[in-house]
Amino acid sequence: MFTTGSISPSNLMVYWSNGRWIGALNDYDLSSSQYDVPRGYERIGVAPFVAINMLAEDTISRKVTHLYRHDAESFVWVLVWVCLRYQGGKLFSNDRLFDDWLKVDAKECRKKKAALM
Repeated sequence: MFTTGSISPSNLMVYWSNGRWIGALNDYDLSSSQYDVPRGYERIGVAPFVAINMLAEDTISRKVTHLYRHDAESFVWVLVWVCLRYQGGKLFSNDRLFDDWLKVDAKECRKKKAALM
């Protein structure tokens, strides 16, 4: 089993080729396999795109294991982020949703994400 631990818009590449969309993850700095030894809370990733329960105190203190489903949830957060902040491939210039998520710590970001749900 392999998890990335750091899924965000800047770590994803998507392009059109031969009549279909191709996507790739391009940053494996925080990745691990099921056999890796935990290295600490620095592996959390970018808070706005991290699974909600991975932003909890238990996770930060390494009491919760990073699982594949956490990476799947990260992809959903990236999709929400992109769909609500871009139109026609261009970033909205004013009043972008979620800008405040980039300015808070993991605990506060968790609260904001939970409120959205």
